[in-house]
Amino acid sequence: MHFKQVADRLCGADYRLSVFGIGRSQMPFLAVSVILGGNVRVGLEDSLPIGRGKPASSNAKQLSKIRRVIEELGLSVATSAEARARDAALMPAIDRVFDENLRVYGVRKVWRQLLHEG
Repeated sequence: MHFKQVADRLCGADYRLSVFGIGRSQMPFLAVSVILGGNVRVGLEDSLPIGRGKPASSNAKQLSKIRRVIEELGLSVATSAEARARDAALMPAIDRVFDENLRVYGVRKVWRQLLHEG
């Protein structure tokens, strides 16, 4: 997968793959991310369909579906506390990526605020 190869090249082993999908390919794309060891995000702001020709009625419906997919793959869903702790442990690597590769002024500060206030 090209997106993972790019992330591997830019970040080495010091990152957590996180993806979202748009449109009818949302769930298959997220399933691939999970298989590759990544995190996923769902929500009506990203994609309205929940299946072929079926609009999702809520964020909760999309969340339930991707949770079912993850569990059917034999994997588990992290709690909010587990996800925040894992993300906090990656902050030095995130800082390095921003500093060495992206050179984005102020983004690191905003990221830290979102991580700790989210």
